[in-house]
Amino acid sequence: MFHKSRRIATSLYLGSLALTLFVAFAAEGMTGQGAVLIVLMLIQYVAIAWYCLSYIPFARRTITNCCKSLVGM
Repeated sequence: MFHKSRRIATSLYLGSLALTLFVAFAAEGMTGQGAVLIVLMLIQYVAIAWYCLSYIPFARRTITNCCKSLVGM
């Protein structure tokens, strides 16, 4: 799980998971709590998708190139 090619995605996923639980349960009544939770959940989904793509040969490179072509870089 902490292989050098997956370390960043794993850390982002676990960190955002912990922060999501903290914001959901410990920071009740916080202003903008819903928006923060949505952002943290989006980070979780992107991190786990990036982690899963690391198991498919050339998948990360293909997705990166597609995003670059959409942005026009």
